[in-house]
Amino acid sequence: MPAILETINQRVNQLAHIGTKGYPLRYSGGGPERSGRPSVGSNPTETTIQGRKWGTGLSMQVRAAKDGRARTRINWLLRQLRDAPDDLRITVKFARTRATASALLDAARADLSTLLLPEDAKREPTMFEVADTDDMGIKRGTSSGSFVAETQTQMLAFYGDVVQQVQKWAPKTPKLSKSLDFEAAPSPAKEIEVSSDNLLPEFPHSAYLDDNDESLRRRDSSPSYRDANPLE
Repeated sequence: MPAILETINQRVNQLAHIGTKGYPLRYSGGGPERSGRPSVGSNPTETTIQGRKWGTGLSMQVRAAKDGRARTRINWLLRQLRDAPDDLRITVKFARTRATASALLDAARADLSTLLLPEDAKREPTMFEVADTDDMGIKRGTSSGSFVAETQTQMLAFYGDVVQQVQKWAPKTPKLSKSLDFEAAPSPAKEIEVSSDNLLPEFPHSAYLDDNDESLRRRDSSPSYRDANPLE
């Protein structure tokens, strides 16, 4: 059984048995985490299942984009929910205030300003909550119409329509300026040809001898030695 199905089954059965009002199901990078805080994977999210009177609620929190105007940040989320059900509820949290804005997805698509802060339309969103509420199964057991079966179906649909569609915001890659001037590369050093012409000047053998070595001096200057060694 895939990990997501196993985790959903565990959470639903625990909720059915202990009767809690809220139970978190955390995801990291598209996969469920069994415990701990949401990771900073491809999309840090936390989906919470809540049992209410005659209804079951699912919600997911997503961090807003960190650049752009308020409308740009809201559009970033709406674009990713283009195929999601119209009856999802979007709640927006803003920087430096406890006030929030909330609207159904179809209303936000028709008028994005419904998700802006009424007192300050330029206030930047910091967090989004996407929520879905559906009828609760009231039958016992795990057959169709039971709490377990209906909640499993709702969670799988919510995961496919919302959780796996929303990706973590990432900043754009910096671009080089077209007017950026690069310094010309230095020209390679001039090569100097090394030959016998630019080495030490030639001197007669006697110049390298000690002035007191008369025997060698006489040998180099003798006609017989020069005839026998024409290259020196």
